[in-house]
Formats: sequence, structure tokens, C-alpha cells
Amino acid sequence: MSKNQNKIKILSWNINGIRAAIKKGFWDKIAQINPDFFCLQEIKATSETMQEIYQKYQDQFAENSESFLFEEGLVANSQTFNYNQKWSSCTLRKGYSGVLIGFKNSNLVQDLAFEKLGVKKFDEEGRVLISKFEVKNVNLKIALINCYYPQGGRGQGRIDYKLEFYYKIYQIGKKLRKEGYKLILTGDFNTTITDNDLARPKNNRQNTGCLPEERLAFSWLLDYTTHPNKEKNLQEKLVGNLQSSQDFYENLSQKMQNKSLKLVDAFRHFYPDLEQKYTYWDQITRARERNVGWRIDMFLVDNDLISYIKSCEILDEVMGSDHCPVVLEFEF
Repeated sequence: MSKNQNKIKILSWNINGIRAAIKKGFWDKIAQINPDFFCLQEIKATSETMQEIYQKYQDQFAENSESFLFEEGLVANSQTFNYNQKWSSCTLRKGYSGVLIGFKNSNLVQDLAFEKLGVKKFDEEGRVLISKFEVKNVNLKIALINCYYPQGGRGQGRIDYKLEFYYKIYQIGKKLRKEGYKLILTGDFNTTITDNDLARPKNNRQNTGCLPEERLAFSWLLDYTTHPNKEKNLQEKLVGNLQSSQDFYENLSQKMQNKSLKLVDAFRHFYPDLEQKYTYWDQITRARERNVGWRIDMFLVDNDLISYIKSCEILDEVMGSDHCPVVLEFEF
């Protein structure tokens, strides 16, 4: 077995429109990073448009081609650049939301299958794509859940929608665990875990992404008891600050009763105290130039997978979107 056969590299990236990303050298960047899986959010393309894009990809990077020369001078052969792709597009309106998973054929991965969340109000916005597979040599069943989590803007109704989305991800996580799967959650979570995850927390205290009910919903996924920078007294911070509807929030909270998937923030596992490391910057204010950002793109993993993780890195030098890629690498 070669050295690369026992490794799996997963990239997650909100690309803010796949057509724009391709024009900005998206395939060059994928070839350079060379992941086994890439999980994209905000592809902003209909299923028909995605089929056209995928056909162009297949024509450009045909399996029988010997090599591909990219703008940056990088050469990729067909074996390393032959990705299959599955996607879930928004069916409500064009140019909105959508997620995609690209994957190579691997000797390490078997029984690869894909499914949506199974909830119409979320699937019709193209927010979830789940990849289920087995890692051969360690007999592990893994569910890779790629999500574009809702923003909480545009009024109280969208905050409620966002909290319900977190609740449904919690539910599907519990279901997959009962089926024997270990969980990897990735994507644009659109919520900061703590104030350490954004440059200007005081200025954003009342804004979506920092609201206490959003962070409390995040705790349904994350193991706050072991998180190095856990948010303190979340329940107390809700007093007088609640922006979701009171009845909706109380009903959902009663269902949860402090339950959690108890996943681990992979980046903080390696870098518990690292500050000013972000994954999103506002384009209008040119915030990336000043590194005034937010860490809202991440990987949450089952504790049973931690021993297999080799690294988790934020690739903030990679341009092409208002977000940057995050890469998680396993060694089995």
C-alpha cells in the first residue's frame, strides 16, 4: 500500500457561486490542494446548470487525458483529478444556496451513497447533502454531512427557521449513529461558537451569527463541555436578547433539554488558543485586507474519529470567494 492510500483529505468551502469560482481558477486550486472529497456550499446554480457545468468538467478533464496544465503551471493527471460530483440545488429561486460534494474513486472507501436531509423546507433550498461510506481497513462507517446552514437575517421567521435546521441536523445525526455511522459535519455554519471566533464581537452582539439562541442551538451539535473556548452562561445571555419568537424557542428548547451530539471542533482540537484565524470576510468593506473576519466554516467530528485526524487547517491564503477553504485530513 502506498503512503497516500491510508489518508483521506476533505475540503470544505463556501465558494459564493460556482460559475464565478470557476472563472477565478477554482479547478486550479482543487488540483493544487488535491482533496479526496470536496464539499461546497452556495453553488448558486440550478440542477440543470450544474449538469452543464459537470459535463464541461468531464469534457475538459477526460479520464483518458494524460495531463492537464493549469494557469499556475500545475500539472494534474487524470488519476488525481477524476472527480465524480453530486449536488443539491435550490428549487425555489435561481442563484441561491445549493451544496455539492466532489469525490474521487478510492481504494480506501467503499459503499459510497448520497442522500438529502428528507425535510422539504430545507431540501428545497438545497442546504444538505449527506455522503455515507465505509473506510475499509479500519471497518469504520462514516456519514459526511455537508450543509449550508441558514443565516438568521431577514426577520424573526428566519431565526426560527435556522434554529429548526440545527434541531433537524441533531436528529439526523442521532439517526445515523443508531445505524452505526461516525459523524463528520462540515460546511458554512453561519454561527460563531464563541467571541474568539470573530474580530469584533461587541459590535455584533445583536447580529445574526452571534445571537445567544444561535450559539445555544450550535451546542446541540458541539461538545461545549470540552471546547477550549466554550461560551459561558448561554442561558443567562438569552434574557432580554432573544430575537427568535418566544413560543417557538421555548418549545424547541424543551424538546432538547440540554441534549447534544457532543461533536468536537476539529480546528480547536489542534489550535485551542489561536486567535485572528477566520474563514469569512465581508467583501463590501474589504474586510479581508484588514483580517476583520468570522470563523464560521468548520469541521465537527465524532470523538471516536479524533485519533485518526492528522490535521485541520484554515487555508486563508486561498482566494476566490468571500470565504476560504478548510481542510481536514485523516490517516487510517
